[in-house]
Amino acid sequence: MPESPAVPRPRRVERGGDTGGDGGLNAHWKAALRRFLLSQRVLGSDMKLHINEKNYVFDVVAEGRAFSIKATHKTTRRFSYINNTNIVLSNLGVDASGSSNSESQWDVPPQKAACFFNAVKSMIRDVFFRNRLEREMDRDREYGEWENIEKGGSH
Repeated sequence: MPESPAVPRPRRVERGGDTGGDGGLNAHWKAALRRFLLSQRVLGSDMKLHINEKNYVFDVVAEGRAFSIKATHKTTRRFSYINNTNIVLSNLGVDASGSSNSESQWDVPPQKAACFFNAVKSMIRDVFFRNRLEREMDRDREYGEWENIEKGGSH
C-alpha cells in the first residue's frame, strides 16, 4: 500500500544531533504531524467523555483551551472537579503551583488539553488507578470537601 503524501516521513537525527528527549523527532516532523492531526480533526475539536463506574461518574472535557474532570458520587450526587487532586496532578506531570492549574477548569493550549484528555481517559479506565483515585475521593467527601450537589437526572 503506498504511503499517504499528507504525512511526511520523519527525518533521522544524525549521531550527536539534538533529539530533544523525543526519540529523534525533529521540529519539521512535529509540525507535519500537528498539521495532519488538525486536518483529521484530532486536535482543535471539543472532546467529551462520560465514564459511568461503580461508585462515581466521571466527565472529562477538553473544549478549546479549557480542560476539566468532574466526578459525581452516585449515591450522594455530590460532585467535585478533581483536576487538582494530587493523584491527577502527579500522573499528568503538572505543577500544582501553576496559576492556570489552581481552578476547577484549566486554561491550557488546545494541544495540551487534548493530551490531558487522552491521558485521563487511559488513567480512569485503569482499574488500579481508578481504585486509588476513588479511595482519595471518598476521603475528601468524608471530610466535607464535596459540597456541590448534582441537580436533575440520575446517573
